[in-house]
Amino acid sequence: MTRPHVLVAGLLLVAGCQRSSEPTNVQPSRGRVLSLNRRPLSGSLIRMTGCADQVTACDGSFDTSCAATPYDLAATHGTTGIVYQGLTRPDPVATIPVVVSSDGASRIIGTVLGRTDDREAGVSITTTAMSSKVSEPAFDGFYSSYVLWLDTSPWASIRAIEWTGTSSGPTAFTAYGEVRVPLLAAVEPTGSPTLQPIANGTLSVSIEATHPEMAEGQLRAEWREGEVTHLADFWPGSSRASIPTPDVPGVAFTVVFVDADYEQSSSGYTSGWRRGVPATAAPDPITLPTAAAFTTPRSDDLVDLSTDFTYTAVPGAVYLLSLESGVTSDPRYYVVTSDTTSRIPDLSWAGVPAPRWSGATYYTASVSALGPFTSVDDVAAGPIPVEPDEWAWQQPFAIALPTVDGFATRHRMTVRVR
Repeated sequence: MTRPHVLVAGLLLVAGCQRSSEPTNVQPSRGRVLSLNRRPLSGSLIRMTGCADQVTACDGSFDTSCAATPYDLAATHGTTGIVYQGLTRPDPVATIPVVVSSDGASRIIGTVLGRTDDREAGVSITTTAMSSKVSEPAFDGFYSSYVLWLDTSPWASIRAIEWTGTSSGPTAFTAYGEVRVPLLAAVEPTGSPTLQPIANGTLSVSIEATHPEMAEGQLRAEWREGEVTHLADFWPGSSRASIPTPDVPGVAFTVVFVDADYEQSSSGYTSGWRRGVPATAAPDPITLPTAAAFTTPRSDDLVDLSTDFTYTAVPGAVYLLSLESGVTSDPRYYVVTSDTTSRIPDLSWAGVPAPRWSGATYYTASVSALGPFTSVDDVAAGPIPVEPDEWAWQQPFAIALPTVDGFATRHRMTVRVR
């Protein structure tokens, strides 16, 4: 395969694979294909430069010893394909942006005990397959939507949080309670956390952006078990923000700022985040870079597999070009590259038809800049970074971000495909 003309192999199903919620370590000269929610994808066909086509094993692995560096890697799952261009590492992890169905689902019932009448309170429910957002219970009780899991012996963590504040968000967290309940299919377990007083922490954050006063902030808690909760949104209105945090032992926080930019023919955002911040800290400034933006083609242009998509550069970033339609069954195409020029990958060898404009189907072309990365090898070191607005937080692991501080930008437009 030579860039940018890349063919992607199709999907073969492999029977008898044991499902695992977490991939095992990738071995030297072995790569791996994962879903967005970190499930190994068996039966995916792999095509690499200079190698015979392969089918991934039960653990999603494939052999890379045949590839001379640099090489391109292409993989598909169903009608979704992704291409990594210019790899040199022998153990790449290719993430296909699909969510594999959970092993089970259940609803949870409970009551928040020990509430203070004049304060607000909320509940979050997390599992190994689901990140959650704090929602206020009605009359102290709650009844969750379906909670997903990936484990054979799953548990859910129910966390209740109390705070003071206004409609703009919490000004101080005052109490916390947690219980864990086992999950069984077709069973609605009951879990009632009891609130206990906690200290209130404060994060002092500065924002470096073109218009910092327009940035929206998000606070996320990372619990001991690796689960994540979206705690609060806030709008500082200036280049500095003072963010309240619940001072719970062993919990770290992620702070994210997002600045949206909407135009008549396109839209986008730029964002930056800090990971692993303790409850009381003054982290380094969070930088929101200028977004990568398409220079060609333009919105509503007619494009095909030979069209060069070009976009502005973002220092310290690797780019993700995507083409998606509003129809769930339509193919989706992704390219991870260090270049500022790319093309829609040809998935025809995989049996996936090229995109076609029908007059009713709209295709969204997007370019994302992900950083800080020096090469595509960095992106292929583990699960692909998930952008703050990408794949809503209700989906498994969708709230996950890279393990390092970083940034993401995205620019979108509508195109027609012939």
